[in-house]
Amino acid sequence: MKKLENIIELKPEHRKYIGAMNTILQTKFNPYKNIFEPVSINVIDYKTANKFFIMNIKLIKYNSTEYKKSIELRDKILRKPLGMVFTEEYLARDENDFLIGLFKSENILATLNLTPLTPNRIKMRQVAVVHNLQGQGLGRKIVEFSETIARKNNYSIMELNARDTAVPFYKRLNYKIIGEKFVEVGIEHYKMEKKLTKL
Repeated sequence: MKKLENIIELKPEHRKYIGAMNTILQTKFNPYKNIFEPVSINVIDYKTANKFFIMNIKLIKYNSTEYKKSIELRDKILRKPLGMVFTEEYLARDENDFLIGLFKSENILATLNLTPLTPNRIKMRQVAVVHNLQGQGLGRKIVEFSETIARKNNYSIMELNARDTAVPFYKRLNYKIIGEKFVEVGIEHYKMEKKLTKL
């Protein structure tokens, strides 16, 4: 496949890529954990009928510039609409999480956290996508990347607390409701989980 990083105008031979996201997974050895971790996916997708743009999904470092951008997005999407703010105590939980961001150039478009719970169970939380790009496949891509992170680190079950409005999205990704409806931050939620197949 021809390298597409520098393509701007759509050419006839590239039309077959329209409507599909093509991903390239990269891994990097982490000597501290003695594992290979996925570090980025270059996603080739279309912005309009005649333009391509490149996105990068990757692990981000706690307290880095990219992490601070993820906090801003989480605050805008998940907290401000509820009249809430992040506390230092709450954000301190992020230090031990897998932190994931989806970027276009230097701009963050989506983010989520993975919090280890047990040796085989991990929790997805704080999923946020910029408002004007919701429903365009970015949420699916960052969730799929997070599942790869989990599998690479030997987790076999992913769980999450889904807002009532997000349940159909997660069902399409094969997550199942495992409990009764409950209220969190003033919003109805369902606990959901998915068994992760080994790579």
